Amino acid sequence: MNLFKRLIVSLLAILWADQVFATTYYIRPDGGTPKQCTGKTNASYPRAGTGRACAWNHYFWALGWNGGAKARIRGGDTVIMDGEYRIGYDPHRNWRGGCLETQTWECYPRPVPSGPSPGKKTKIYGKHYTACSRSKAARLWGAERAPHVLNLQGSDNVEIACLDITDKAQCGRAHPNPGYTCRRDAYPHGNWAEVGISAIDSENVLLKNVYVHGLGLSGVRAGRIQNWEIINSEIVGNPFSGWDGDLGYPDVWADKGTIAFKRVKIEWNGCVERYPDPLRRPAPNSCYNEMQGGYGDAFAPATGGPFAGQRTTYSFTEVNISHNTSDGIDNLYLDGIDKTIVLRSRLEGNTGQQLKFSGSGAVNDSKIIGNCGFFEGRAETYRGGAEFGHCRAYGVALSWTVKTHGATLDIMGSTLYGQGDVIINSGGSVCNGSERLRIRNSILHGDTRWGLGGPRATDYFAAGNDGNGGGSCGRLAADWSGPKPRKGNIVYNTRFSRCNVKGVACANPLFVDKFISWPKVGHPIEYNVMLQSKSPARGRRNPAFGNSTDYSGYRRKNTIGAYEYRAGGE
Repeated sequence: MNLFKRLIVSLLAILWADQVFATTYYIRPDGGTPKQCTGKTNASYPRAGTGRACAWNHYFWALGWNGGAKARIRGGDTVIMDGEYRIGYDPHRNWRGGCLETQTWECYPRPVPSGPSPGKKTKIYGKHYTACSRSKAARLWGAERAPHVLNLQGSDNVEIACLDITDKAQCGRAHPNPGYTCRRDAYPHGNWAEVGISAIDSENVLLKNVYVHGLGLSGVRAGRIQNWEIINSEIVGNPFSGWDGDLGYPDVWADKGTIAFKRVKIEWNGCVERYPDPLRRPAPNSCYNEMQGGYGDAFAPATGGPFAGQRTTYSFTEVNISHNTSDGIDNLYLDGIDKTIVLRSRLEGNTGQQLKFSGSGAVNDSKIIGNCGFFEGRAETYRGGAEFGHCRAYGVALSWTVKTHGATLDIMGSTLYGQGDVIINSGGSVCNGSERLRIRNSILHGDTRWGLGGPRATDYFAAGNDGNGGGSCGRLAADWSGPKPRKGNIVYNTRFSRCNVKGVACANPLFVDKFISWPKVGHPIEYNVMLQSKSPARGRRNPAFGNSTDYSGYRRKNTIGAYEYRAGGE
């Protein structure tokens, strides 16, 4: 048999093996050990015998653990779990080899085995994965300072669904409040883990109905990943950060391909989640940020390394990134060829900047509410030691850094509010006149700048290469009008008037919530920027630009801003 025929036979054999031998395993609290149960039947252990047709009783039996047993499942297999399982050192279980009382931080699961191909993924499911909700999700919870709960390091072609990933402690690692500081120096450390999901060099991964909350450090730490999709999931109440791409030295963790978020919440990161919480809903407490030794970014990928210079697209569709104690989306340090797309999304109440990025991008049918002083006077805010830092980096609502010639930013059908220094700014030093900032069918609403007591926010400012309008990018002008009819934008209550600019009207847009001079205490979680019936935003839409639906999916007619006006919407 020649070499070519041997290769074909080998490939067919591999494909046949993948199809025939992919196995479904079950995990449930009343199952048994691998000696007692095969794991291949969704049944309890009958209390006697070995090799019985029943489920395993712990996640570690399927995936193995560091320094001990290896994974018993193979790439392409499916694991279906019910109930909850402690991840980490457990004095009541004998995880032989690796999980020691003297080194509890070395006790964590092995990586999920890679699936054979994107069409044949390894699947880790909660029992109710076909109709999942947070209350129905199977739970993996970290204990005794486990470094992470779910391990996707080197895991390709994986699907995770209907899992609740958390711990059972009300603390943050190195939190400045002694009453909320996780114990690290001596055993027992308590029922906390550092990170919910850890991933590196991981490709073609789907996270669906995955709830990552209340860990001791960060919800997700992921770098050098490719083509991930996160759907119907939450990353909430992690005291250091939500999604952190900086995995440490060396800083070579840039992503590649498309990283897509759809219907995802990233909220209250920089805060300690209260525990116990019988409703399994995150409740923020003792929120702190960079000025107090914390961090608080909601989403921050890292850069550099082998993928530097290769395009990555980050897309955020119908996401809610709100009330984190630093920036919302921090894509500032990406390569200039990378792209950021925000569609029908809400960014509100983040302490720093709501959205910042480099490279080209688009913000469509979204509301960017830059109330960077949100945490002032709130009961959740930590007030001990150093002062909480409000409006980091001047609280700019949307900040864009130009790094390549010809970069473009399109803002369409959106509502932007600012109580920082500027609502939209652009910066950089590489502009040659081919760059474009286009603002269409949108509303910009300024307010008194937080902490300054007088001047209002600027609607748009070309910060240039020195932050003060210097250099080539300091001359980057916004294009407000587009083709005739030249209408489409409202700018209101900002420091500098745009009333003489084509495509701009200066008028109060008449939001349902009439927030002029944002209250310092007792402000609501979400401001209603839907429009009153007499709003001048009605009838100003320039039909030359698309967008068939608004922020909430309602059909567009003739209104600008994030919301199309509809009767009863007030």
